Amino acid sequence: MGFKLLAVIILMIHTPNLYGRDLKKSAEYRSEKSWVFLWRAPTLTVVDTGYGTGETGFGIESVTSEQVSLFLNVQGGYAGNIGTFAGSGNAGRITAGYKRFFGNSFYLAPGIGVRHLSVGAVERRENKEYRSYDELYSNVEVYRNRATSVGANLGAGWQWQRNKVTIGLEVTTLFLPMANLYTKHSATDESYEQESKSDAKNLGLLFDSSIPRFVLGFAF
Repeated sequence: MGFKLLAVIILMIHTPNLYGRDLKKSAEYRSEKSWVFLWRAPTLTVVDTGYGTGETGFGIESVTSEQVSLFLNVQGGYAGNIGTFAGSGNAGRITAGYKRFFGNSFYLAPGIGVRHLSVGAVERRENKEYRSYDELYSNVEVYRNRATSVGANLGAGWQWQRNKVTIGLEVTTLFLPMANLYTKHSATDESYEQESKSDAKNLGLLFDSSIPRFVLGFAF
C-alpha cells in the first residue's frame, strides 16, 4: 500500500498541467486570494479490510502564500460493513492542517483529524412467527459500537484556481488513527456483550483511505 501511494505521488508531481495554458497561472490566482470555500463531492472511504463509508463535506482554506494554505474540513455520511462489522450506521470527521503546493496545482495536505464511527452488527435469524416465505428470516441488530479517534491525516491531489472559481481533484486522503478518544458499546443480545466491548475499541483504530473525488468552490 505504501509503495503504491509513493508511486502515485511521484507520478502526479511529474504530470503536466491537465488544462494546459488556460490554467497556467493557477498559482498566481491563488496567491491573490485570502479565503477559499470548498464543497467536497461524495466519496467512498475504504476502512481497513475493504469495507467503508460514504461521505461528503465542506472545507475552508486560508491562503497564506502562493504555495501554502491552511485548511479545515468537515464531512460525514453513511457507514456500513466496516472491517469485520456488518449493518449500517454513520460516520463523521473533522480534519485540519496545511496544503503545500508543488508547482502550479499539485499538493500534499498533512494534518490531524478526529473521526467518529457508529456501526451496528447484525445477525440473520429465523422468525418464529412468519406469514410468508419472505418473512422467514430477518436481520436483527445484536450490538452497536461507537468510537471516536484522533490520528494523522494526509491528502494528495490537484487544485486549480481561475479567478474566483476553484476546481480540484482529491486523489486520496489517508487517516491513520493514533488513539481512541471515546468508545461505547451497547449489546441487545447479552451473549454478544464481550465481543461488542472488544470490537468497539478496535473500531476506532481502523486505518482508512478514500477514493478520488472532485472538489468545487470559490475564492475571494
